[in-house]
Amino acid sequence: MKTGRPLQPQELSDLERERLTNLYMEYGGWTVEEAKKYLPSPRIRDFLKAGILVWQGTEMGAVILLGTLGRQAVFGVGSGCVNLDSQVNRAYRRLAVQQLGWRVLEASELDFELPESLVSRRLFFCETDAGLA
Repeated sequence: MKTGRPLQPQELSDLERERLTNLYMEYGGWTVEEAKKYLPSPRIRDFLKAGILVWQGTEMGAVILLGTLGRQAVFGVGSGCVNLDSQVNRAYRRLAVQQLGWRVLEASELDFELPESLVSRRLFFCETDAGLA
């Protein structure tokens, strides 16, 4: 399948680069509504066509992820990055916590220090109706 010409890194605006970095590093994946919040629809279509962004159907609906060509455009490398499944998992976790109405706590809000093994695994604590989780 022809995906179009990959965008060169200089073709991304600073704002686009920042938002795509956040997509990959923080969000994991965007819902379609979130994508429209962060990028104009024509640019989303351009990025999907070029393979910068990829669309994946999931049980919770469509998720838009940063593809290999996107990682190359944003970071200069595509290898050594987390796979799409890991990105989907991060998006699932984020969206599930959001739907439950839980609040993710920052490390500075905890009265104890997180062990490095938890920090490196991207685990986090949430404030729930039943307490700390």
